[in-house]
Amino acid sequence: MPDWSYRTVFRPILFRLTPPAGRTLAFTVMGRLGRSWWGRHVIEFMGHFKLDENLEKTFDDLTFPSPVGIGCRLDPRLSAHEALAKFGVGLIEMGPVTAESDSAPKMILHPADESIELRPTVERVSLNDAWNLLKKTFDIPVFVRVHGEDVTATQVVEKLAPLVEGFIVEEECPQVLCETIRANESKLLRQVTAQTWDVVMSSPAEIPVDGYLVEGVSNNTGHSITLGRESYPQTLSLVESLRDIVGELPLVIATGGIHEPGDGWQLLQVGADLVLVDTGMVFSGPGLPKRINEAVLSYDPPPLDSPTQKEARPAQMSWFWTLLLGIGLLAGGVMAFLIATTRIVLPYDEAHSGLTRADLLLINPKLLDFMQHDRVTLAGTMLGLGIIYIALSWYGNRGGYHWAYKAIVTSAFVGFFSFFLFLGFGYFDPFHAFVTAIMFQFLTLSMHSNLPSIRRRPLPELTNDADWQRSQWGQLVMVIHGVTLIVAGVIICGFGVTSVFIEDDLEYMQVDYDEICASNPMLLPLVAHDRATFGGMTLSTGLAVLMSGLWGFRRGNRWLWRALMAGGTLCYVMTLWIHWKVGYVSVRHLIPVYLGLAMLWTSGCLSYRHLCTVEYEPSSVSNS
Repeated sequence: MPDWSYRTVFRPILFRLTPPAGRTLAFTVMGRLGRSWWGRHVIEFMGHFKLDENLEKTFDDLTFPSPVGIGCRLDPRLSAHEALAKFGVGLIEMGPVTAESDSAPKMILHPADESIELRPTVERVSLNDAWNLLKKTFDIPVFVRVHGEDVTATQVVEKLAPLVEGFIVEEECPQVLCETIRANESKLLRQVTAQTWDVVMSSPAEIPVDGYLVEGVSNNTGHSITLGRESYPQTLSLVESLRDIVGELPLVIATGGIHEPGDGWQLLQVGADLVLVDTGMVFSGPGLPKRINEAVLSYDPPPLDSPTQKEARPAQMSWFWTLLLGIGLLAGGVMAFLIATTRIVLPYDEAHSGLTRADLLLINPKLLDFMQHDRVTLAGTMLGLGIIYIALSWYGNRGGYHWAYKAIVTSAFVGFFSFFLFLGFGYFDPFHAFVTAIMFQFLTLSMHSNLPSIRRRPLPELTNDADWQRSQWGQLVMVIHGVTLIVAGVIICGFGVTSVFIEDDLEYMQVDYDEICASNPMLLPLVAHDRATFGGMTLSTGLAVLMSGLWGFRRGNRWLWRALMAGGTLCYVMTLWIHWKVGYVSVRHLIPVYLGLAMLWTSGCLSYRHLCTVEYEPSSVSNS
């Protein structure tokens, strides 16, 4: 459930449900995804976020993979922890845990001020439920909240201590509870709120604590508690004050009101070591932890290239070979266009099929025009994909963005395998085979070359401003566009290896299927070669567009916007031009082309300001 699908589709649906029903539905789906092998891979594919080692935080003997965690207010029972752990988090908080669970509180959603009201109190997890869940293996540290005034808190600690890294004590911090935590060699953190500030600061626990959990709460009357955006200023103020008092040593974790990447980044700047998100993921989206991590990295200087890479020749770097792959595809598209607009069929086509241009015209007067429309459309797809590959190589792969390299390799491999589709008809295209062999070497060499280090971090995402919110819709449309191209490529490949001709083709040539197939046994393989190749190229383009849409929509990536718009527009315009030129203007046949072009430019218009903004100047924020 990435942000581009959550904010555009799923959030409006979930907000129409009652808050408990919406939360249950969301976490049930994410939980099932996280518990399955394929589901975890889907989450990783959608997000493509690998935690950078520069994000690691170390406290004593405990290492947090990132400074962003998931707070217990979001999912106290950790029903979707396997999925949430894939969102780039370095800590999971559970609880509060008591001997017995209590009834779930009434939840009231306030979208206008981005808050959730809980009545009469927060949800508590029973010890047995916590034990059964924590027996599973967790890849990241887990902290459990316990209620200091609960007489069974020591039982909770004794049973759960072997399974978690530490405990956060709410309210009072009795000495016996602290001693129990220490005896079990767990970290001891004390909760600090505006209501408990004076007590905690004036009467510290007799046993020193390892750190503090600072939590901002906008309303806590004892009869209800409100969590949300309004509590952020309180959280920020508490962290600043606490760090001034305790100094640098204790661990400080901040939570409450973190709804934008800039909120988490600012808390880390004023003294928090870690931040926990909760209600922010409800109102901003599940991608919030990832966006905070990326904001942190954006303000860190990129790592210097190793001496080996600094001195390496371009031929030793993967971007050089993927760039040649794109240039080769672009050159091949130009050659294919020139051939298709002049003689259409090459001598080896005539030699292999035994059909001259005159013979083809005798079979059907529109057959050459039909073949020209196929080959020009293929040339346009090659040109468009070549432009995208060149941009992904020069700006993406060369800039150290692994996602760009992965998009090229995945797309290209599928394209190369499409070469074998038309061989089933007994047709071997020597020129196609020669070009494929050369281009495949470029791809292979790129896989055996070095991946560059990051040259420049992307611009930071600090706010959920209007440009970003519009871009979520643009990203959604681009992802749908990529999926549509993939489906179209599969369908075209299917026709290319089976019936070859579709109903619209036969209507255009005004011929019966059996009649044209019987005209010459080598005609079907000749046309199938074009169809299968075009289908494979469309499939490759769809994969490149999909992966760019999923992973590359970051503020300031104007090169990606230009490549997608230029490559896609060129492909669609050439397709429409050749159809109009040869008179193949069936509305039913061209509707997918018009829709594809409309989706491309709808996405481009919606995401323009976000992708093409070079300097970070957040516009007004809309909470719609």
